[in-house]
Amino acid sequence: MLDTSPIVAQVDTQTITKNKKYINSIINIPIVITENKDIEKKINNQIKQDIMNGYYKIEEEAKKFYEGATIEEIKPYKYNVNFEVKKNGDNMLSIIVTYYQDSGGAHGFYENESYNIYMKNGKNLSLKQLFKEDKDYKTILEDEIRNQI
Repeated sequence: MLDTSPIVAQVDTQTITKNKKYINSIINIPIVITENKDIEKKINNQIKQDIMNGYYKIEEEAKKFYEGATIEEIKPYKYNVNFEVKKNGDNMLSIIVTYYQDSGGAHGFYENESYNIYMKNGKNLSLKQLFKEDKDYKTILEDEIRNQI
C-alpha cells in the first residue's frame, strides 16, 4: 500500500496579462489556500510581491529602452512567469517560480526562485534549514548532483 500524506494547501492560479507596446507578459501567480488565513495571506502576499516587483523592474527598463529607441520596429520585451508545486504534504509546501525574460536579443533566459514553506508557521525556509544542523548540506547536495549527472 502506498503511504501518502495529506496535502497541506490547495494551490490555484491568478493570471495577469500585460500587453503594452514595450512589454508583453503572461504572469501566473500561485494562490495558496489553506485553513490558516493569516499564513495564507502572508504566503500569497510575499510571492505576489516578489513576482510583481520583478515585472515592474523589467517594465520600467523596457519603457526606457523603447522611448529612447530610434527604430520603429522594436520588439517588445517579454516577461513571463509560471510555477510548479514540487511538494504539498508533511507540513511543507514547495513551489518553484520560473521567470522568463527576453529583451529582444538572440534569446531570452530563465530564472527559478524556490519557496519552501513550513505550513505550521508560514515561514519560507532556506536551503540550510532543510537539513539537520550538524550536516554539511552543500557537500551532500554537490555529491547528489554529481551522481545524477
